[in-house]
Amino acid sequence: MLAAVAVGVIINFQNRKVLQGISRFALSNGWKSVLESTHDLERDDIGHEWDNADINGILVDVVGRKSRSVAQLKRPVVNVSDVVSPPADVPTVGVDNAAVGRLVAEHLLLQPVSHFAFIGQPNRYYSEMRCRGFVDALALAGHRCATLMSENRKEIAEWVAKLNKPVGVMVGNDLHAARVLNSCMAAGVEVRGRVALVSVDNDSALCHATFPSLTSVANQSERVGWEAARMLDGMMAAVARGAPLPRPANILLPPLGIEIRESSILHPVDAELVEALRLIREELAKIHSVDDLANQLGVHRRTLERRFEAVLGRSPLDEMRRARVILARQMLAGSNLSIAQIARQCGYGSIKGMGQAFRQIVGCTPIAYRIAMRRNPRN
Repeated sequence: MLAAVAVGVIINFQNRKVLQGISRFALSNGWKSVLESTHDLERDDIGHEWDNADINGILVDVVGRKSRSVAQLKRPVVNVSDVVSPPADVPTVGVDNAAVGRLVAEHLLLQPVSHFAFIGQPNRYYSEMRCRGFVDALALAGHRCATLMSENRKEIAEWVAKLNKPVGVMVGNDLHAARVLNSCMAAGVEVRGRVALVSVDNDSALCHATFPSLTSVANQSERVGWEAARMLDGMMAAVARGAPLPRPANILLPPLGIEIRESSILHPVDAELVEALRLIREELAKIHSVDDLANQLGVHRRTLERRFEAVLGRSPLDEMRRARVILARQMLAGSNLSIAQIARQCGYGSIKGMGQAFRQIVGCTPIAYRIAMRRNPRN
């Protein structure tokens, strides 16, 4: 490890999970981080400040002309942005956006819909790649997909109104999905119960603030930051040894899974079912059985089971098992907790019980899953 390493971090401050991953690595490796907003870099004449011998390496969101010039400096640089197409001559760590699109297609193909659509933002590389993965996966299943790249609220609402219903819709990210829902509500376009909508990024605060709450893909955003910092650390170490500046292969991390909320449910959802889903999501370690869940809600177990079957097409026990595995997958990929600790925090009675659930739902053991997710996926 290099002594007194100074690293420039030029990033969109909205990418908090990526920044958290970078910060975690920086703290554990004694880095001195010099933080800058990508927005400020592109707006102001400050790009020259980064051509500084005291900066050993740079992590940067390459989004425009000035951040691109920073990426060209003759020192270790790693790109962590997918807003624009990654530069061929700069190593990049990011999300496998095509895989995100395929995952959403797989989910919506299980819903009672035969029409599909994608709504993204224009001139956003991640949106284009998510759309491509979504459309290609649907095509393999014999379905066409309508697409719209727009931020014009009136255009979005009118376009959604004309879609054949019921329809499965993927939106490029959570923020744009909130805009889509608001646009439709303002225009009087009925969405709830007619549109199964899935977005991306799983920003919990945002997903729960919309109406209906957003079903969303959980990405490994924090791990993007960690892996980018780890890649830069290796590059800086090589340069410190006198080796030529290395160019590692890009790393693209697959999504963790989908957090299901109201927006992808086509049937009317009553308040008690919404509360049941919230308890399963947020109080999972404290709920050990369907009886526990029913008691907390103050309803009969059979009543609860009928509601789940009617709206979701699965039992509350199935939903609890699915939620435990989703949480365990996230913790296995994004934390250093032991298998035993993860099993306890996810509400499993034992490591063996967690292993059995994993083999049934994921098709492998928790250890095999952790190893697979931590092996560097490369483009």
